[in-house]
Amino acid sequence: MSIIDLCKDRIKAFPKDMLAAMEHIRPAVVHEKAHVYPISVPEKWSDVDETIIDWSITVDKPLRLYVHIPWCRSKCIFCFYESEAGEPKESDVQNYIECLKHELSIYCLRLGVERLTAETLYIGGGTPSILSPAQIESLLQAIHSFVEFKNEAFLITESSPGTLSSEKVQAFVDGGINRISIGIQSFQDHILKICGRDHDADQAVNAYEMVRAAGVPEINFDLMLALPEQSHDDFEKTVMRALELAPSSLSFLDLRVASGSKLHEMGYYYPTWHEDILMRAIYQHLLKGDSRYERTRPHYYVRSDEARERSTRVPCLDSRSGLGFQAGLGVTAYSHIGDVCFINSRNPFYSDRLKAGELAVQRGLTLTEEDKMAMKAIRAIVDYTLVPDAPAVLSRYKKEVQFLLENGLIDNEFRLTDDGCLFGEEVAYMFYPDLTVTESTSYDKGILHAYSKQDRMG
Repeated sequence: MSIIDLCKDRIKAFPKDMLAAMEHIRPAVVHEKAHVYPISVPEKWSDVDETIIDWSITVDKPLRLYVHIPWCRSKCIFCFYESEAGEPKESDVQNYIECLKHELSIYCLRLGVERLTAETLYIGGGTPSILSPAQIESLLQAIHSFVEFKNEAFLITESSPGTLSSEKVQAFVDGGINRISIGIQSFQDHILKICGRDHDADQAVNAYEMVRAAGVPEINFDLMLALPEQSHDDFEKTVMRALELAPSSLSFLDLRVASGSKLHEMGYYYPTWHEDILMRAIYQHLLKGDSRYERTRPHYYVRSDEARERSTRVPCLDSRSGLGFQAGLGVTAYSHIGDVCFINSRNPFYSDRLKAGELAVQRGLTLTEEDKMAMKAIRAIVDYTLVPDAPAVLSRYKKEVQFLLENGLIDNEFRLTDDGCLFGEEVAYMFYPDLTVTESTSYDKGILHAYSKQDRMG
């Protein structure tokens, strides 16, 4: 029996009412992955400025730093992140780096330190590898001039195979980068072409070999599932090719269909939720059968001989206990300081505010106790970044826990089982504060009718 048929039989064995509950809870428009609450619920955010932040908090942990690079060679049809297609002008890049330096200096001033101390740097986008070697050097020098990194800190960058070169990889390495995440997405050329990627499968392999040859300690592959026109066979072949190459870690990302992307206008078929779940079962089956890899989160797998578990953690969240201490630099970047979450503006407001000596905060929210409880439950049960507080979870989410236990989706230690990991995104939605279970439905029957104040955004 084929792997696909085995996975189909596995899905068919689930109770129909449980599958219906899991499918129904997912919103029609998905802004972000469910476990990155509250970023994933933009309706909760309001227009704010820097005065929302309480800078008197005690800094009791190293900073987590995210830097956004807002350029791509081409724009993927499913992308809704802030980026501009085409090679950036040299003057635009240098002006942007100057803005990042202004932003870092403001953080130092507000926190009362000469230099920031950080344990993580994540450079994302956009496409960081679109920068030239000299621009990469300038960017990392700017960061290091304001930031002292802890020993064994993770300095990570995203990259795209179509924009990598050996000179760029060396510039990243010289600047301290010790993990490169390659956005491969698929090894099928027809899928890559539909999605508007800037590379083909051969270029993806060449990029991987280039990064390997440079001696980068950790290399991650980003692979996507439920892409436009992607079949189960396409996806199985992509996972098998990735395992042949054996990177340090693999991350599997579901297509998120947001209203701001080109996908709605193109008319391509993209897989249904049930087909998406089957693809999750395919990669879980293949990775479970490969003794080199262990699962550290529902959709992340690492080679224990190469990758440190913490390197797969969510780059845009401070999931540690206590007050948040994460700074997002660049246009539309996300930060979490104390009990306040906020997002930077786009240009020209971003650069104008920084030149005026203020952070370019545009949207924000102050976390309520209910928000913080939801975040703790999601981080513990779905994201594995906290030890579950069983009494608190049981007290607040009794029906949810009962439903998950009865359907074999979590174990007695409140961790997702193999079956539960197939529905990690959907389980995360169950803990959202703005979800309401109607009186006419019940977790006991496995029927969950959930909606937000916006009727689940669709």
